[in-house]
Amino acid sequence: MSDAATLDETSTTADIVAEALDQWVALTGVKQDQTRFTMGDMDVHSMNEVMKEAMELDPEGTTTYLLLECFLRDYLERKSFTAAQIMKDYDATSAYLQKAELLFSVVQSERALELASQFRARVTEGVRHYKADRDDVIEVINDADILPFLRRDALHSLESLKPYQFLRGPASTGPAQVIEHIYQAWNINDLLIALRDMPVSGIAVVLLRDPAHPDRSYFTFAMRNGENVILFTDKNKPAYPGQEDVLAGRGSRGTGRSYMSRAWSNHFPYQIIKTDFNEKGDVFFKPETTPVAAGKAVVPLMKMSDLPPAQVVWLTMMLSLISEKFWKQSWQAEALSYTGEMVRKKALLVTDGRGENLPMAKDYVRIELEEVKVEDINREALDAQLERPTQGVNAWMEDRYRDTVTHDVVNQWFTAHGTQLMLPREPSDGSMPRRRGHEVTTQVAPDIIAVETNNSLPFWEQPTGYKLQTFSGTDFGTEEEIRADRMWIARHNFAKQIQKSADEEHQRRAAEIAKWYNEALWKNLPYLLQQIAEFSLKQKAGTIDRGMQFIRFAPINDREWSYDYRTDNPLGEGIWGSGKWRCVLTDAVSTYRAMIAPRTAQDLALLCGCEINGLPDVLQHWSKEEVYVGNHLLNRLDPMDTIVENPWKNFGAQVNVFLSKRGLAQIEKRHA
Repeated sequence: MSDAATLDETSTTADIVAEALDQWVALTGVKQDQTRFTMGDMDVHSMNEVMKEAMELDPEGTTTYLLLECFLRDYLERKSFTAAQIMKDYDATSAYLQKAELLFSVVQSERALELASQFRARVTEGVRHYKADRDDVIEVINDADILPFLRRDALHSLESLKPYQFLRGPASTGPAQVIEHIYQAWNINDLLIALRDMPVSGIAVVLLRDPAHPDRSYFTFAMRNGENVILFTDKNKPAYPGQEDVLAGRGSRGTGRSYMSRAWSNHFPYQIIKTDFNEKGDVFFKPETTPVAAGKAVVPLMKMSDLPPAQVVWLTMMLSLISEKFWKQSWQAEALSYTGEMVRKKALLVTDGRGENLPMAKDYVRIELEEVKVEDINREALDAQLERPTQGVNAWMEDRYRDTVTHDVVNQWFTAHGTQLMLPREPSDGSMPRRRGHEVTTQVAPDIIAVETNNSLPFWEQPTGYKLQTFSGTDFGTEEEIRADRMWIARHNFAKQIQKSADEEHQRRAAEIAKWYNEALWKNLPYLLQQIAEFSLKQKAGTIDRGMQFIRFAPINDREWSYDYRTDNPLGEGIWGSGKWRCVLTDAVSTYRAMIAPRTAQDLALLCGCEINGLPDVLQHWSKEEVYVGNHLLNRLDPMDTIVENPWKNFGAQVNVFLSKRGLAQIEKRHA
């Protein structure tokens, strides 16, 4: 086994780390790649996992060395021996101490300390460059228990943050200039224009603030390198367009959790956004009272030197890593990114305020999205982008109503700020009249209205309808991503029109279908009575499988019916004012109630005495069974599976047959 004597002034950090890790394994008895370990070795295993990740992020070894130095000190401080252990096996204790001394001599060798000191000096020089070399910042840099983890976090952020390139061109020949202020912008399009026009090639830390939804605010390293404009951001792209609105509609817990997860994933100064916790422990956002300069698209918030020490150190290391990746290594995206606004204003970034082309317009590749054809929106259209294949649970509705979907419905990609597009809903019978809804609506296309979202009408006067999904002008991604979103939005709005058409037919035909069904049951009464008789006889014989019951049969006063107040399709006449029913056979007051509960269209056909194709067309696909289509809140799924509901699913298909004692005796005798 070698020791610190083998390390000289030519030894690299990687040499020191390789030697130290070998001796660390010898000391702890836990190998780096070991997957099985005792509870007592769990802490060491966790340390090994952290160092393994650090080696992958930083093969040069500085981060691993700093972590190992910290872990070794912690490990030795917690290691103890009793006098009995020492006396029982003095040689083993001595051997252990020799291993510890050997590892300590490597970690604390002159060469190792020199390399660690050089790294700290570089970080110190960085914070001094940003005029942030306060005493508390220098203290953090020299803290052997904090700096290693900030370095690890910076390397991890370099991998986890997502880069988006909006302009491509010749790079700057000089180093990156760092803007000392933390900035705030309210709109990504304004920020990109400001970046394009920035007088120097450099990097700025910017908070993209969402004025309506603070939880959707995010940070970005905004940079211009020559003619290259790039955002390096912690923004998480939603699983599907509109996901953030869907989660917000379910309460603040999910949105607050998502925000806090983003805030804690890096060391961006999210404390700028004022938050607190309510009595349930959920995050809520305090109203913003800081005045904002009118007409300013991008405003300075504070100097980087005013941030807490850990954030100053993390940002300093991040800026160095970003300069290395985006300047020295000249990182370029495979494809340009675009905002939703650029779908409408294709030359937004390559024209000036007068609409004149800028020099970079010559080679700029504009996003080109053609309109969607209704016939192209089918069950295969989204296959490549879905996280779970289309289940086709509403395929019959899609086939039945697709001819009602118009070109306008599937090509509504944008709406004015503060408005929501929707397909108006026809008022149902007995609903409260809405006299003033027209005051806050605007017709944007045949059968499509835009509704002001922040209006003062009471809820009973609010326009109702089927909400359409649109692009946001501040969403962004590559052309491929935006094209996929565009098709998903078209499919979503297609599904909304399908739902509207299905609901309207249900409203028109509900009474007709209910009448047909009830008449079919009366015609098939002999069969129903046979089933009830056979069930009653089996029940008395004790041969009923209670797990799978198509029929429930018991005396009317039995607790069996305590919570079954509904009596859909009663076969037996009710006695007015008494809450009692007459027997379907003898006309006497009933003693028994049989309830037949169909689950599928096959069951309906059986009860009606016909084949499935003999049922009304809208009942031929009826089912009470639930088909799992995936988690529509978190995953990108087919909207036809997730947002369309068969309006006939709640069709009252239960059958209630009332019998007196004499009536029951008759059918039991007949079918015994």
